[in-house]
Amino acid sequence: MLANGMQLALLAKRTRGNTVQGSLILRLGDAQTLRGKKHAAALTAAMLLRGAQGLTRQQIADRLDALKAQLDISGQDGIVTVVFETRRDQLSELLDLLRTILREPSFPAAEFDQLRSQWLTALEAERSQPESLAGRALARHDNPYPKGDVRKRRITG
Repeated sequence: MLANGMQLALLAKRTRGNTVQGSLILRLGDAQTLRGKKHAAALTAAMLLRGAQGLTRQQIADRLDALKAQLDISGQDGIVTVVFETRRDQLSELLDLLRTILREPSFPAAEFDQLRSQWLTALEAERSQPESLAGRALARHDNPYPKGDVRKRRITG
């Protein structure tokens, strides 16, 4: 356990190419504070790689390429998950970049507008998909949580 309360587990394992893989799970709020904000973690995660402290989305991508690193940030139901892979000698620089991304995101308005448009287009397309319609019908009948609760599962085809 770290001084800030974060739990840390390290597992040393030989890998090909001297690579390091890692994951970080960040829990956001609780059922009460996240009420009505089901997609907040997903939206936040989607925006994190789009800009941070003086870095544009392209600059972040270029830094990841230079570090020969892969970085994925995703979110759902009040949890943001970070998964990364890089070479051992690049780990410190990748963690510095990740710290900037997580602690100093810039949430650029133009990037938000673009993401919002993409999500709305995807939602509109989903409305007519039989799998999605069936999933929503099932979710209405097999879910104990009230509407707006972040724990309410959404079943999709």
